[in-house]
Amino acid sequence: MEIERQRYRFKTKEVWFSPPFDVTGYHLVVFHAAKPKLDLDGFQREAEPTLVIDLNQELETIWNNMSKTSTRGIRAAQKAGVEVKLNENYEEFQDMNTRFRKAKGLPQYSFPTDVLKRSGPLFTAEHDGEVVSGLAYFEDDYTIRYTVGASPRLEVGKERASLIGKTKLLLNWDAINYAKRKGIREYDLGGYYTGDRDKEKMRINTFKRHFGGQLVERYAYTKYYSRMFQVVGRLGSLLHRS
Repeated sequence: MEIERQRYRFKTKEVWFSPPFDVTGYHLVVFHAAKPKLDLDGFQREAEPTLVIDLNQELETIWNNMSKTSTRGIRAAQKAGVEVKLNENYEEFQDMNTRFRKAKGLPQYSFPTDVLKRSGPLFTAEHDGEVVSGLAYFEDDYTIRYTVGASPRLEVGKERASLIGKTKLLLNWDAINYAKRKGIREYDLGGYYTGDRDKEKMRINTFKRHFGGQLVERYAYTKYYSRMFQVVGRLGSLLHRS
């Protein structure tokens, strides 16, 4: 799965789930969620730990490996009348994502709607006629990987926020079922933080562990084909951190 971007006069390519290879006509290529650990001239390698659920297991086994918090939350969301929609509500999801990241003081992270539509499923949860959460995925024949999630939980009261949290559990479960039906072999929860203690990232880790996946290593490979773009990228990174 490939994504091309144009940044001023610089062209970049992102490739997901593939071992690295050289490209032509681009100033930068980045490979995400690659399985092999390789040493290749010109490529920078970075470990990307993540949690993966083996979808060769029976659904009952996957369910039983999940925490009670997850299974109770899924049932509670279903009982509350939450409806899961597949590949709908793209505009609402993009707007939620923008608001959510702004409210948390995070840099914007999103993909154009046309990329979301062709790269994998979008699951959204509706309750009382309102879109209350969404999870976007990338997929190929072997892997489905969570990439972006959003909700308005920071904009609502405590009770509503609690329900929204349960809808995210339900969306993950529906995505697992979807992947099983398609014959996809692994469900990737989209990364696992292993750095210094960070309360927010540790909280996200806790949420992901509720699904019972196994910690594995995936790798990111980066190669610059333009020295100028490499310098510009590093400068931008330093300015962003300052």
